[in-house]
Amino acid sequence: MSVTVELTDAWKPAPQDEGRLAYVKQLLGDVTGKTVLDLGARVGYFSYALAEMGAKVTAVEGRLENIA
Repeated sequence: MSVTVELTDAWKPAPQDEGRLAYVKQLLGDVTGKTVLDLGARVGYFSYALAEMGAKVTAVEGRLENIA
């Protein structure tokens, strides 16, 4: 299944997320073609970034406020 997401201002990452994403990229290395589970995805910042890097991402979020 493919989902197209329109990004809004509500999606913008928290300031600390940019540093966290750099750490995750370093930790995971090349994720192209890998399957990734983003559990507690919030608004999907990491999910979207990992998908842009070539991963197949499943995002799970329990708070309705964070689900578009």
